[in-house]
Amino acid sequence: EIDNPNGVNVIVGGFTVSNGLRLTRGELRNSIPNNLAIGDSALIERQVGASIQAAPEFEGKTSIRYYGDGSLVTGNELPVDSTSILAFSVEAVKGIVLNQDVTVLDSLYIGSSIETELDSLKRYTLTYHGTENPIFGSPEAEVKGSIRRSNLPIGDTVYFNNPYTYIYFHNEADKNGIHTLTFRVRPMEYSPLSLGAVNKVKRHFSIQSYDKDYNLINAGVVATVGYGWRYKPSETEKDENLLLPVEQLVLQRYLDNSWNAIQSSKIPEIREAAGWAFSYAEDVTLYGDFSIGMPGGAQLLMAARVFMEGPYRNKTMA
Repeated sequence: EIDNPNGVNVIVGGFTVSNGLRLTRGELRNSIPNNLAIGDSALIERQVGASIQAAPEFEGKTSIRYYGDGSLVTGNELPVDSTSILAFSVEAVKGIVLNQDVTVLDSLYIGSSIETELDSLKRYTLTYHGTENPIFGSPEAEVKGSIRRSNLPIGDTVYFNNPYTYIYFHNEADKNGIHTLTFRVRPMEYSPLSLGAVNKVKRHFSIQSYDKDYNLINAGVVATVGYGWRYKPSETEKDENLLLPVEQLVLQRYLDNSWNAIQSSKIPEIREAAGWAFSYAEDVTLYGDFSIGMPGGAQLLMAARVFMEGPYRNKTMA
């Protein structure tokens, strides 16, 4: 265990941590010439505020756990090898941000948020190969960005970014040879395809499906799709509903340069204690861009000029 606000220097390497490495406080300053090895099936735990300077040598598979108050950006505790992480647990109160693609083999616990996109140029993907669904530990638990799943059974609900975003295949024909499926969900953002974002929830997502050779499947895949959005009228920094009538909102798919309502969308429900609204739609083609909004209705685009009453400085009119 590294529990020193001033950090710890590895001046003689070559040793192996067989069972677990806990980074509690400070930086573990290892280096390539003086490094440590992480034994097969060992657990690495990193608390908010702790770090490791260089990547250790991984002798096999590893489990990763993040915890503590606040948030953190992942670092050298993560193996680069995409087949190395057995279990992945996020218990940091304000979540984590990924700084690389992450692949989890067996189990995934999401206790808060996992942001997969550092910025518009650094978009990563959380890939999960486990047979069991992720466990979501709180109302804030969500993957904000892209999650890819490979175990997609028939007749079972497969969850993705949050407990309200899922797919359900009724038969093999509807699945149409899918090997992996990726959901990219962007909370608190309108789709860049929405001109003016009129009458839409402030959230959008996209779905991409691939065959076993990782070729994109853009037709012939049909499933029931669950979707949810944050309903927090009392917390404007979290609320995505923006006073829209929940009972009238439907799933929409972008096709032929316009948003088309999916007629099979069910009337949404609200879970106020958790701060979510959610629904599902049947017979959805699993490919493309989606949003949640009011059915029908025109978008008004104005070629307008705006005349300021005075100079605008430091967030106020002068």
